[in-house]
Amino acid sequence: MFLPEKVTASLSSRYSDSSVSLIDSGLKRIFIIYLKEQTYDLAKLVEKIPQIVDKIESEEYTSSRKRLINCLIQVLAREGEDRWASELMNKFYEISKIHQENYIYKEPDSKRYAPLEMLHQRRQYSLPKQKDLLISLYAYLPALRGQDYGNTRLVKLPEGTDLLSKYQELGYNFLDLTTKTIVLGQYKTVKSYGLRVIRLPEIMRKILNNSLGDRRDGYLFLNKRGVNFSDRGFCGYVSDTFDNQCGVKMGIDELRKVYISEVLGYLNRKEFGISEQKYYRTKISQIQAHCLNTQEFLYSGHKFNSSLPVSSDEYMKMILGIIDEIEVSFHKV
Repeated sequence: MFLPEKVTASLSSRYSDSSVSLIDSGLKRIFIIYLKEQTYDLAKLVEKIPQIVDKIESEEYTSSRKRLINCLIQVLAREGEDRWASELMNKFYEISKIHQENYIYKEPDSKRYAPLEMLHQRRQYSLPKQKDLLISLYAYLPALRGQDYGNTRLVKLPEGTDLLSKYQELGYNFLDLTTKTIVLGQYKTVKSYGLRVIRLPEIMRKILNNSLGDRRDGYLFLNKRGVNFSDRGFCGYVSDTFDNQCGVKMGIDELRKVYISEVLGYLNRKEFGISEQKYYRTKISQIQAHCLNTQEFLYSGHKFNSSLPVSSDEYMKMILGIIDEIEVSFHKV
């Protein structure tokens, strides 16, 4: 595989060293690891993508390898190179088959659940309040990035407060406990979408009231020392919680993919119309703040192995109702 000249030329002219986050800061780290480059020259590195892909082809499946392929698909899709994006996407699925055993989970009675429904089932047991809140957010809502929750602080604003003006005043992500609304102005794709405002559904409002108790300020999630997590620390906390409490051995990136795949799989099984499927794909992409075209490249044609468990119709109907109820909007900052 190689990248057409117009792609490398476009990338070279469009992205500077200060805007590498538009592709993925993690991609930069991967380039440095594989090419031993100490300085970041995007044009030079993009030209060496085939070399990188060849080098990792024979290596053990890793999250870095998956992130690299995923990022390359996004770059190609954004540059209009659908044929190359599709070819790389096929390679992505081929490698992902190795990882499919992570989607199988068992309860003590040997009943198998899909990942999202496993999180839902675990909530029937007594859990520490913060862990219950965390599991609930990923069991019911389209999975947000770790940064979206880990960097969010609690505020309780008077009724009728203008949330956009309040964000400009505070300058950080916050969850308003009065309206149960998350306001995000610091997240990975903010340059593409702007300030993101998510009004939570009723099920999460009740869980928030129970989990937070009398808390009215500070960060939404706190570590053992009672302070906020680092980005890496929060992602580790999520993975450990899923594993220890639910037996779900996956991180946030996997949950984001699983959420979309389960919803699309259910819509296909129940033969929803094209317009309805488009509505849910669009709504999920807005809530998660990622590109719909990339989502369609990665998930539209993807079906899990038929031997793997899928979520029950009852659970999926609840999930679709939650997606319908969530209000999301974007604003210039």
